[in-house]
Amino acid sequence: VLAIRFPPIYEKFTRWVSSTANLDALQLIRADCILDTNFYTSLMVQTLLPLALSVLILLAFLSTKVWFRSHRERKKRVATYRDHAASTFLTLTYIVFASVSKTVFDTFNCTQVGDDQTYYLSRDLSIDCGTTHHKKYKLYATVMVFVYPIGIPLCYAVVLRKHRHLILSDNRDYEPRIQKSSFLWENYESKFWWWEIFECGRRLALSGVLVFVAQGTTSQIAVALLIAAFTSFFYIENKPFQKDSDDHLAIITQISLFLTLLAGLLRKVRVDEDEGYNQLLFGIVLISINCAGIFMVIAGGLTRPLHFFMNAAFGQKHSHDGILRGMDEEATKDRDGFIDYFVQIASSSDEDAGWQNYTLRAAKW
Repeated sequence: VLAIRFPPIYEKFTRWVSSTANLDALQLIRADCILDTNFYTSLMVQTLLPLALSVLILLAFLSTKVWFRSHRERKKRVATYRDHAASTFLTLTYIVFASVSKTVFDTFNCTQVGDDQTYYLSRDLSIDCGTTHHKKYKLYATVMVFVYPIGIPLCYAVVLRKHRHLILSDNRDYEPRIQKSSFLWENYESKFWWWEIFECGRRLALSGVLVFVAQGTTSQIAVALLIAAFTSFFYIENKPFQKDSDDHLAIITQISLFLTLLAGLLRKVRVDEDEGYNQLLFGIVLISINCAGIFMVIAGGLTRPLHFFMNAAFGQKHSHDGILRGMDEEATKDRDGFIDYFVQIASSSDEDAGWQNYTLRAAKW
């Protein structure tokens, strides 16, 4: 989208990650070795396949209504299958949202090559963006914008808004009526029930929407930097996840994105060339920045057993049998009594307060 040429080692790394993470059935089965495919083929497959699967989910649900038409527990069975169908559909939309939305927006991402005044599709340079054929696909992609980049977040907003009172309740994890949409809110604190909608908007702003902002210019990168800075601040300020570790990981990821875009800006204005950056080292630093979140998860997994061991070896427990007690109103009602109590607290030890080690230290064995 930003048309930035990063160091070769980093570009090779990002291409590998992109081909691994993006949903592209044609790439996965290597259909280009069998059929003559281009971007248009990928666009049609990625946009129509989820729609076909959605229709199959609907037909499967409707068939259950007919199947259990004369069943004694028809209403209960139909409700169960309706929840299953809704859950499957929402999961499908979650899986395809990012990759399909990016492909749809790529239809509008055209660029010039060298001195040629013709605009070619950045995703597939064999496609001339000025042809009538491409304009038809742009019209098709415009329709798909309302189905995927706009339609899916809007669907989430309707579902979350409808069940907001249940998501905000203390027993939301046990409420059967909202379990089908639990993946949209279960990782967030109750007051941030809407955060997944914000996350969808963030991903769209940094991938697809930038296509329409002064393509290939320094200003486009500056806008991306502003978006990344805002979202980083928003994550730091709110910390929406239930687990602190998830908050830390999200913040690290946002900062990594900001630093990567900053590096892209340096490349765009050729600071690395003017100041003689080592391209191999520059690329390795960028890879390390983008892998910071992975390093954090691995480090957390390795240190957790050590943390348990340290707690077992040196941790303390409170036995409530220490000589130190809470402030007694009668004994501390005058100045001297309060001073005596304060001195007792200041000079007390862990044992006086009732704290005991889980295990005896070697000196006491």
